[in-house]
Amino acid sequence: MAQQTSDSTSTKQALQHCQEQFQRSIIDAPIPMMLHAEDGEVLQISHAWTEITGYSLDEIPTIADWTEKAYGARKHQICRQIDQLYELEERVEEGEFYIQTHSGEVRVWDFYSSPLGNLPDGRRLVNSSAVDITKQKQAEVQLHQTAIDCQTQIANLEQANADLEAFSYTVAHDLSAPLRGIQGFTQALLQDDASQPLEREYLNRIATTADRMDSLICDLLILSRISRLSLGIKPINLDQIVDEVLENLANTLDPEQIEVMKPLGIVWGSRSLLVQIISNLLTNALKFVLPQKVPHIRLWAEETSSTESIRLWVEDNGIGIASEDQVRIFDCFERLHGSDFYAGTGLGLAIVRRAIDRLGGRVGVESHPGNGSQFWVELPQFIDLSEGVESRETSRANPVD
Repeated sequence: MAQQTSDSTSTKQALQHCQEQFQRSIIDAPIPMMLHAEDGEVLQISHAWTEITGYSLDEIPTIADWTEKAYGARKHQICRQIDQLYELEERVEEGEFYIQTHSGEVRVWDFYSSPLGNLPDGRRLVNSSAVDITKQKQAEVQLHQTAIDCQTQIANLEQANADLEAFSYTVAHDLSAPLRGIQGFTQALLQDDASQPLEREYLNRIATTADRMDSLICDLLILSRISRLSLGIKPINLDQIVDEVLENLANTLDPEQIEVMKPLGIVWGSRSLLVQIISNLLTNALKFVLPQKVPHIRLWAEETSSTESIRLWVEDNGIGIASEDQVRIFDCFERLHGSDFYAGTGLGLAIVRRAIDRLGGRVGVESHPGNGSQFWVELPQFIDLSEGVESRETSRANPVD
């Protein structure tokens, strides 16, 4: 009998020691943790629970006290959800809950609960733990608001650009008529033999300035039209586009001044935009050449390494472009040289970039001062899958090594 009593005492002591260790593990848990029974008694909470909420165990001895302080008007709904936890057979994720701390601050907790069996008196026991995700939710809200702000700014910028393009188109269009009048009257006066030398000089200056203005207006209209143009994207043979451009430039470009290495390949694009792009690149190659030098242009194409695109090159023997200027030359009204040296509106390459952007392609340049330039445009390649491999091999652009 004495042995049995001793064993029973040892068992109780061991059990009590385990209970104390378990409670200590709850108290020292690094996250909010609560041990509660089905009659609503809160047996233990962790230090983390108290640190975040500001409530001690004495202030929330029951679930009713906790829900009253943390959930306010929602306490009855939360209590019903907690009552269901005592029926659990395994750990569950309850989800996110907004709680109010002692100081009035609102925190967001992600709750998990696990059944722990029965107390000696038969009451079912549940351990509820939480992860404080307040900062994460605040970051999500801020990120969402930032995304909304960005979308708003993008929409505002798009509208501003559309308004600006509409304004530019209207101004350029309205200026065309009076400019035509100025040019007509100037030419009429220049044809008058009675004009004095000084008068003719002034008239020539007016005519030159009017011609420059006419070119600027035309380029502005082209730039605006590119943005408004309804694209009909389809397979375009670059050989045919280049032939059309060379025919259009027959009065300014000597056939001996250009070397075209065909075939150039077939791309997805718009005929009108591709004509504009190649025209501007060839005109640019002709323009920026030293006066004593005969222009020479090479034009060829190659597949990119992925074979998904074709890169068309236009090489000239012009004055070249410094590396620090090779990005800004595609901006509107960007001129590296005065109009006294090289004519132009400063919109030619901007038109090229705007057109390429609309076609989903890319544009760039490789150049060194005094050594000419190599402009390139890259566009999606069209591959006719109905043709045989051998046929495609003979008709496509020269591949990159």
